[in-house]
Amino acid sequence: MTPEEKNQYLITFNKFQQAREREFAPKIFKALNSQVKEAIHYIKAGVRNPTLYISSNAIVNTLRPLYLDAGVTYGAKVRASIIKQKARMPIGFNQRMVDLMNAYFMTDILNTSEGITEVTRELIQNVLSQAVQDGQGIDWIVSQLQNTEVSRMRARMIARTETVTAANQGAIFAAQDTGLTLNKEWLATNDHRTRNTHRYVNGQKIGMDDYFSLTDGVKMAQPGARTQENGLPTPAKDTINCRCTVVFEPIRDRNGRLV
Repeated sequence: MTPEEKNQYLITFNKFQQAREREFAPKIFKALNSQVKEAIHYIKAGVRNPTLYISSNAIVNTLRPLYLDAGVTYGAKVRASIIKQKARMPIGFNQRMVDLMNAYFMTDILNTSEGITEVTRELIQNVLSQAVQDGQGIDWIVSQLQNTEVSRMRARMIARTETVTAANQGAIFAAQDTGLTLNKEWLATNDHRTRNTHRYVNGQKIGMDDYFSLTDGVKMAQPGARTQENGLPTPAKDTINCRCTVVFEPIRDRNGRLV
């Protein structure tokens, strides 16, 4: 793939990510607000430690369709780009992708949903602690909760991050579905917002089963991956607001034939 083709590939990915961000950010915002409303309900009812009762169900129910949409749709685009065909996907491809994305969601992303909820709990607990310190009442607490960082900005950040994770995981599944022997290459957006660890790994080409080595010691299978090579969670600093993607290159023998 030429540098111009890689640049166009990245532009296409960024447009895809931005479209999903616009679609799902309002839904995530609604889910975050439902958690705040839960907290307000328990606070007004005089429940002790109200943050313990905040559920992650609203986040789970919002992220699941995001993962299916981003993973399956972008995976189909990636598969078509690898085999250079615009025709319909092979029989059963979409269902295989749905099953794979559902399985991925049930393992890694349920933890992500709980992590998002834990941040909500911390934000609410900070307001409650401040109320005790300043001697504020319930009306003040409610007004503060309705103006915390549980906002549209946070919703957009979550939508962006989770779309990149889902789309790149879908790309991996789709690439594996071709049955071809492939290398994968990290593509980073080349602007001032790109973190140095991702700028460093830009253009690194490795085997499909290998891990990209970042300068901070993190090893990731693809941008957005939530688990490292060693099985530990990927630090949030290497996933939040990431806009990188991965491109695939079929391996050929000395005669130019696919292997």
